[in-house]
Amino acid sequence: MNIPENPTSLEVDKALNEVILKPFCEFPLVSARDWSVLVCAIFTAVQRPVLPTAPGFVLSATTAGTGKTTAALAIGALCGGSVPNIWPHLPGEGSDETRKRLVTALLTGVDVIVWDNVFGVFGNPSLDAFLTSATFTDRLLGQSAQVSLPNRALFLATGNNFIARGDTNRRLIVCHMDPGVEFAYKRRFDLDPVSYCLHHRQSIVNAVLLVLRAYRQSGAAPKSGRLASFEDWDDMIRQPVAWLADQYDWLTDPMDAIDASQAVDPEKEAHAALMLALRSLYGGKVFTSKSVMGAYKEHDKHRDTYPEHTMEPGMMQARRDLGECLEDLAPGRLTARTIGRILSFREGRIVDGHRLKPLPSTREKRWEVEVIQ
Repeated sequence: MNIPENPTSLEVDKALNEVILKPFCEFPLVSARDWSVLVCAIFTAVQRPVLPTAPGFVLSATTAGTGKTTAALAIGALCGGSVPNIWPHLPGEGSDETRKRLVTALLTGVDVIVWDNVFGVFGNPSLDAFLTSATFTDRLLGQSAQVSLPNRALFLATGNNFIARGDTNRRLIVCHMDPGVEFAYKRRFDLDPVSYCLHHRQSIVNAVLLVLRAYRQSGAAPKSGRLASFEDWDDMIRQPVAWLADQYDWLTDPMDAIDASQAVDPEKEAHAALMLALRSLYGGKVFTSKSVMGAYKEHDKHRDTYPEHTMEPGMMQARRDLGECLEDLAPGRLTARTIGRILSFREGRIVDGHRLKPLPSTREKRWEVEVIQ
């Protein structure tokens, strides 16, 4: 396919529907948000070598056998020109282990990382740094020397009912699939997506470049908002897809998918629950980590009985809610110092109209829960 200087709307339509999406048309995507994420992932696969940073993409399904890994491999084939290797998710994997695996991947010169079959809540600081760094630096295993590696790898993950935590959540954009059947693994594709992408890669790449050129030639005003840490990606990928969404009702601005992921962030939910419990217990009064520890001890002492004559029912429930929040955030033995770290880490962030506000103090740190109108 040649790329015309001024692509027409008919040429854009043909490039998108007959070429770019042909190997992906059988995947059971759920909504317009998910189709937009898929188109973003394909465009990113083509443009990743010239993007300093790019978000990762997740293929999430309701059940095993839906085809999420196949979709990831097909997208990856468009990026590197070969079927990417699969990096299986390891149970209980922490930040250090993730960092070592990512450094190994870059040292071997991979174009695509497929992090397969994620389960549990996903994310850690090493992955966060990787996704927002044009150069990834780390110490070589078993050596004191550090190595700085250019990072132009496309990061793809798969999982069933995928959930990411905290900062990782905004760095990964999720495409949801739902086959609508119990035994999804029995489905057959009329067309092999991975093989098709390998054999028709140049045609698909040209079609993507045609659509991107059409967007540039259109002079369309950019949509509002910009994805922090991925500004170039926002200009080169998100904005063209949002422009397409004005022409196709089965697409939407990719920012909608990012907003939807933020709404189910378990870290945000935990933060909101903590703010509500603190507000219920202290109202607008000032508190310290020691006073919170005292409230937790009362909860721990009465957790099995909570006799109503020992405290007002509202206070009883507030201490119970606070105790459960603290135990979720810091499993294990709680101390005033641990609680202080929990509070310090969350101060200043506005969630559901509440903010943990630090107050001036010459000695023990003090906070209040401020209601933001």
